[in-house]
Amino acid sequence: MVNLDKLIPELGGFGYYQKKLLLLLILPIASSSMFMIIMVFALYTPNHRCKPPHVQDSRGINASLEDQFVVSECNLQQIIEGPLNTTDAKLFNDSHHMIALPCREWDYDDDVFKETFTTTHNLVCDETVKISHAQMIFYFGVVIGDVLFGQLSDYIGRKKTLFITIFLLFIFGISASWSPEYYTFVIMQFVVGAACRGCSVLMFVTSLEFVGPSIRVWIGQYFNIFFALGLCALCGIGILIKDWQYIQIASSLPVVFLMSYWFFLDESPRWLLSKGRLEEAKTILQKIARVNNVTPDESLFEQLKCDEVIRTEKIWSLFTNRILAVRSLVVFFNWFAVGMTYYGVFLHAENLGGNFYLAIFLLSVIELPVLFLNLYLLNRFGRRRVHCFMMLMGGLACICTIFPVTFGGDGLQPLILALAVMGKMGASGAFGSIYVLSGELFPTVIRNGAVGVSSSFARIASMLAPYIAKLGTDDVGSFGKAIPLIIFGVCSIAAGLCSLYLPETMGCRLPDTIHDAVDFELLREDRNQDDEIAELETLNEKQS
Repeated sequence: MVNLDKLIPELGGFGYYQKKLLLLLILPIASSSMFMIIMVFALYTPNHRCKPPHVQDSRGINASLEDQFVVSECNLQQIIEGPLNTTDAKLFNDSHHMIALPCREWDYDDDVFKETFTTTHNLVCDETVKISHAQMIFYFGVVIGDVLFGQLSDYIGRKKTLFITIFLLFIFGISASWSPEYYTFVIMQFVVGAACRGCSVLMFVTSLEFVGPSIRVWIGQYFNIFFALGLCALCGIGILIKDWQYIQIASSLPVVFLMSYWFFLDESPRWLLSKGRLEEAKTILQKIARVNNVTPDESLFEQLKCDEVIRTEKIWSLFTNRILAVRSLVVFFNWFAVGMTYYGVFLHAENLGGNFYLAIFLLSVIELPVLFLNLYLLNRFGRRRVHCFMMLMGGLACICTIFPVTFGGDGLQPLILALAVMGKMGASGAFGSIYVLSGELFPTVIRNGAVGVSSSFARIASMLAPYIAKLGTDDVGSFGKAIPLIIFGVCSIAAGLCSLYLPETMGCRLPDTIHDAVDFELLREDRNQDDEIAELETLNEKQS
């Protein structure tokens, strides 16, 4: 298999072509990030209480009977004069008793949102579990998108699969905003989750395959920076609109412009080479050189010859070798822990107290400084150690919430939020590093599918996150709000320590075959192959 990592720098390296590619990807990155947490907005549960019945007086005006009822979030009890006359009643005072009635309508605070899907369909009290189910099904769609579109792109190509996901994202994103009832809403969001995640993985892998080793770390951080900016933009849209339907539409409309990308994006030459389509790969590489205003030596393209077509491997090829299998399991576990912490803290935001939009904004904007820091750290200290550090930092911050929650209560609410933000900061940094690490560990013949499967473990964790976050709302005393963050923290620390088993990939060329991925030391030695040959020649001269 040809070594594109050596050829691409000769074609201009990170030139105008690559910069234009990354510029084009800003909009789809931001759009994907909005869809990934839009369920937090659509399914937000405001403060609420049962609505007492109303009657019309002789003038046809509705009159409240609130003084005849005792109301709470989920209970409605009517105050009736006279002694107890039923086993369902209970004593109110000496001359009155109360009868429990079913709560059919609710009054909702509209300080945060004028309307959400939760308030429209009364998903509160006995129905509140449907919120966790809907979030779980959305993230299950994300899992399916990771695996399905990742594998599909390894067979039919990155470009075709990308536009399948863009089409689905637009159609079902718009349709979800007009869902007439719960089950239609869940199905629509399931498809949105699959298409959204498939689009994200495809954009990352495609861009990774167009650049050389020295730029790969920038690609991972670039994606996460604009992912964070997309979250901030969604927060701004929420503040301005405050209606879940129009927030959904506003997030979906920009996707229609992505259809025009068909005329601007090229197929990955690395994928074409893996399929033996050498002439098509050569045409695209020549285009890269032309756009970068470089005139390479034609002999360079002779390197595009390969002895045999590299066939696409199945995902279970990762487990044909013990070393590769263990590495894959460590990567999967780290994706799981990062996904649980990252999305779990977001879903737990409304339980943290204080201003909802401020919490979401802080949890989003905090990603930016840590991702910029990652740009330096990953190239200075390596992928593995930086990833471990981020996981440990985020995990310890989450666990430390137990102290202000247990001993400080509401008086230390800002400290609780600060620790949650620090936990999210660690998860964000770990997302940036695990993306790069995964993309560099897996070979070309299975890279997109392997990154997709790895990422699906983060989505499996995000499916569990709504139920874990719900533990913070249960009546379990002052310790209750810290339980979700403690679970996220323990998982994050365990995964971070396991990541130390992985090989360091900084400066190594991308593996192309399963054999390359197993013998990773050969990839590291390949960087200094010319120096080693020179040293051997010098040694031979001295010996002679």
